[in-house]
Amino acid sequence: MYTLELTREERDLLLQVLEASLDDVRTQLIAADNMMYKMMLRKRKEIIARLLEELSKQEQLPLAE
Repeated sequence: MYTLELTREERDLLLQVLEASLDDVRTQLIAADNMMYKMMLRKRKEIIARLLEELSKQEQLPLAE
């Protein structure tokens, strides 16, 4: 497990970047023809979604200021 302390501003920016990345991966997944590439994109989508979920959970916890 890896721990990272973020300010509220850093956390908000990271959430925005991950959400944009998730949208990009979804778009690429729709357009992809190569099965191996699609598998890699699906895995990436799962990881990004999991990171977003974890960061959202942390919203209730106090953040570094």
